[in-house]
Amino acid sequence: DFVGARRSLLDARRLFAAVNAPYRGWAEFQLGRLDWQEGRLEDSQRTLTTVEQDARSRGYRTLLGRTLSQRGLAFNRQWRLTEGLEAFRESASVYEANNERELAIGAYSNIADALRMLGEPNESWSFIGRTLEGLSQLRGAHNRYLMLYSPPLFAARDGLQEGAYLFQEAATREAAKAATPGMLTEATIQLALANVPPAIPQVEEMLGVAYLHKAGIDSGVFRQPSALCLLPTRPGR
Repeated sequence: DFVGARRSLLDARRLFAAVNAPYRGWAEFQLGRLDWQEGRLEDSQRTLTTVEQDARSRGYRTLLGRTLSQRGLAFNRQWRLTEGLEAFRESASVYEANNERELAIGAYSNIADALRMLGEPNESWSFIGRTLEGLSQLRGAHNRYLMLYSPPLFAARDGLQEGAYLFQEAATREAAKAATPGMLTEATIQLALANVPPAIPQVEEMLGVAYLHKAGIDSGVFRQPSALCLLPTRPGR
């Protein structure tokens, strides 16, 4: 419920600002993150820039690191990949200085993905290594699964099929522990694909169609398409 979430965050920001509480910055950060989730990327960047400036001036290091990471994600969605990489690198440095290992590991994974998109696979692998080294320090199988999502894909693209299979085995084990609906299914399919590389394009297309239909069911667009309907029917049909 994005509308309800925005209303609550605006109320929280107003109340925190009224008593000059530092949590105002966190509420502002969440508003910027909400803009990103809704695809309002320019609005997200404006809000997060304000939060970043405030965090720097007040010495809120954890908030600064989180804001830089979120700006990196927004930059990537805008295809400003170099700026995204810079934001991820700085966020990792902030987390390391604060000894916030879990957050730093997430930043390493983001850096690895960004480097791969920029055509730097060798350096990308170095950050994948740093991510995997810290895997045992992550609390929760869901978080470990997310960190293991990219390595098998990268290994497969580089022709390292045995490595891709081993990475995906580890990801599948974490998916089983997480017990999140759909996660184990996705991981198991990817594990099977690691043994049959030629089938990857076809099965990925099948997964894409399945996710599309699932999104349509969740959003209710099949029942109430309104302006999203490409071929509207006549009234009463």
